[in-house]
Amino acid sequence: MPMYRWADLEEVPLNPLITGRVVEVPNAMLARIKAPKGPINMHSHDFDQITHMLAGIAALSERHRGKSANDLMREAIFTPLADLNR
Repeated sequence: MPMYRWADLEEVPLNPLITGRVVEVPNAMLARIKAPKGPINMHSHDFDQITHMLAGIAALSERHRGKSANDLMREAIFTPLADLNR
């Protein structure tokens, strides 16, 4: 089983506002995502997602639309693999 350290992974832009570090395995993905304070774009997807908020407060709807009161850091698990650039 491979082991990963967040500090060793490259932080990449996921869209014009958010960046993240991503680990992919054949059937799942784990991402540590940073987003600035402000609106959260509306989007939807056909894969399962579990999110763990590490820092910040966000009010989100089922359609992934909302607003953050401050900068956010969260970890998200996606299965199957997600295209985060959508």
